[in-house]
Amino acid sequence: MMRENTESWRTISRQFDGISLNMGVALGQAVLHQSTEMALSPSDKKINSDRVEEELNRLDQALEHLNYEIQNLVTNNKTSESSRLQTKIASNKNKNDSAEILEIYLLLAKDPGWKNKLRDKIKSGCDALEAVDQTLNTIRPKLASKESQPHWQERMSDFEDISNRLKRHLITSETQPQQNRKASEPIIIVADRIGPAELLEYDRNSLKGLILVEQSHTSHVAIVARSLDIPVVGGLKNIMSEITPGDSLLVDGNEGRVYVSPATELVEQLDDKLVERKGRPLDQSATPSFELAETLDGVHITLLLNAGLVEDVDHIESAGAEGVGLYRTEIPFMMRPKLPNVAEQTHLYKEILNRAGKYPIVFRTLDVGGDKVLPYLERLKSEMPIVDRRSSRVVFDRPILLRYQLRALIRACAGRELTIMLPMVAEVSEVKATRELVEGEIEREREKGNMVPTQVRLGAMIEVPSLTWQLPQLFSYVNFLSVGSNDLFQFFYAIDREYPRLSDRYDALSLTFLRLLKSIQEQCQVAHVPLSLCGEMAGRPLEALALIGLGFKTLSMSAAAIPHVKKMIRSLTYQQISDYMTNVCGFAQANVRQSLLNFARDHGVCLN
Repeated sequence: MMRENTESWRTISRQFDGISLNMGVALGQAVLHQSTEMALSPSDKKINSDRVEEELNRLDQALEHLNYEIQNLVTNNKTSESSRLQTKIASNKNKNDSAEILEIYLLLAKDPGWKNKLRDKIKSGCDALEAVDQTLNTIRPKLASKESQPHWQERMSDFEDISNRLKRHLITSETQPQQNRKASEPIIIVADRIGPAELLEYDRNSLKGLILVEQSHTSHVAIVARSLDIPVVGGLKNIMSEITPGDSLLVDGNEGRVYVSPATELVEQLDDKLVERKGRPLDQSATPSFELAETLDGVHITLLLNAGLVEDVDHIESAGAEGVGLYRTEIPFMMRPKLPNVAEQTHLYKEILNRAGKYPIVFRTLDVGGDKVLPYLERLKSEMPIVDRRSSRVVFDRPILLRYQLRALIRACAGRELTIMLPMVAEVSEVKATRELVEGEIEREREKGNMVPTQVRLGAMIEVPSLTWQLPQLFSYVNFLSVGSNDLFQFFYAIDREYPRLSDRYDALSLTFLRLLKSIQEQCQVAHVPLSLCGEMAGRPLEALALIGLGFKTLSMSAAAIPHVKKMIRSLTYQQISDYMTNVCGFAQANVRQSLLNFARDHGVCLN
C-alpha cells in the first residue's frame, strides 16, 4: 500500500520483532548512532616524497592521542555524572569486563604490526588518512573468509572502530578524549554498527536502551550493554530506515521487541516493567528483594541468578536471588586476546567467589564452539558448526582447556565448596571422563601440599535430547542436573532460536516440549537428584508458571527477571497449578499458552 503522507504514517504505533540480547524494558527518544566513518571524508590524494616525514609525524601524534583517548575510558577519574561509569572502572582495583574489552582496544591501538603497515603506506606515497583506509581494506579480505565466525566479525568491527577514531584524530588533532554525548531526555540508541567504546561515550544517565542491527549475544557492544544493565534488542536488519531521530521508542528486551511511537495503552500496560535508571542497577518495582519466593500455600521456589560478568554477581542480593545458578565462564575467555593461564583464571574465580560472599555459585565449564569462538583457537571446519563443535566436544579435543579451568576452579575454591556444571552433554561417558579429570586434579593439588575444596559437586546440563534417554545411567555420576531450556528447545525442534523467521513457529509451551520437561522432572524426583532450569523460560512469568506446575522448584534467570517471577510466585497457589498442569499434559492437544493465561486470570495470578 502506498504511503502518501510519510510523516503521518510514522506517528502510527509500529512493532518490530528481533532477538533479546539483554532483558528489561525502557522508554526513550530515538538517537540514530552515526559512526565516525560516516562523518568523515577521507583524502585520496598522493603525497610527494618531501611530505613523507610530515605525514609520519602526523600519524604518530594521532596514534598518541588515540591511545590517550582509549586509556582515558579505562582509567578516567572524572567525577561528573556523565563519566560515572568510567570512574567506576578506574576505582575498581579488580578489572571488570567492560575495562577488559577497552584494554583489548588499547592493545589494538598499540599493535606494532598495525602501526608498521600504516607507516609503510605513507612511505609508498599515501597521506595519513589514505594510509588508514588502505590498511583497513587489506585487513578486510583476510577476515572476510571467516565472516561466518562471530569472533572475526567482532575483530573487524574493532579494527573499523579503531581506524575511524584514528582518522578523527588525524583531522581534528584532538589532544583530549571525545566528550560524552549528552542528552537531556532518556534516549534509546539505534545503531547499524557501534563499538563498545562509542557506547560508553553516551551519557550514562540518559542512556536507557540499545537497538542493534546485529544479533550476536557475544559481540563486545552487547557485552558492555549488559554490564550497563540496559535492555538490548538485536537482529533488526532494516531498523535504521524505519526510525527517525526523536521517535518515541519502547524497547522490550524481555520479549525481543521494539515499539515505535507506542500507543498510550501499551506504555501503561508495560509501565510497571519500565527500567528505572536513577542509580539503581535493577528494576525492583515488582517485588522487594527481601520477600521470599513462596507460594500462597507455603511452597518455596528457589530463584537463582544467571551471570556471565563479574559485575553480575553484585546483583545477587539486590535482585532477591539465593545464589548464582549459572555462571558462564566462557565470556571472559572470549573477551581476551589470548588464553588466560591458570593463575589468571584462579584470580578471576576468586574475585567472583569473594563478591558472592555467602551465596553459592554454579560454575559452568567452557561452553565454546559453534557461534562462540575463542580468538586464539583455530576453528575446526564443520558443515553444521552450531551443532557439531560445541562445549564438551571442543574441550575434549583440547583437554588442556578443561584441565586448566578445573585446576583454576579447584585452587580458587580451596577451603570452600566447588560446584561445577558441564554444558552440552550428549553421552554419559562425557560426564564420567570429566569426573575423573576433576578427581585427578584434586589429587594433584593434594600431592603438592595445596588446600583443596571441602566438597566438589558435579552436575550436567540437559540440552541435548539424547541425554534424556540416559538419565538412569547419568544419575550415578552427577550430584545435580539443570535443564538448559534455550538449547534443549532448539535441538528438540531442530531450529536455530536466533532465526527470527522461525521464532514464532514453535512454542516453548507446546504440549510435546512440556511433556519432555515433565518426564525429566519426574525421573529426577524419583532418583532424588536435584534439578533446576535455566534459560529464557525461567525468566518469563507465564513460562515460569508452567514450569512450577510441572514440579520445577529451582529456576535460574537474569537479575531483571527475578522480581517479576517472584511477584507471580507470591500470588500463586502451588497445589492448584500442579493439578492444572497434570491435567493439561494429559490432553491430546491444547493451546497451553492461552490455557495458562486463562488460569492466571481466573486464579488471580499476577503475570505483570
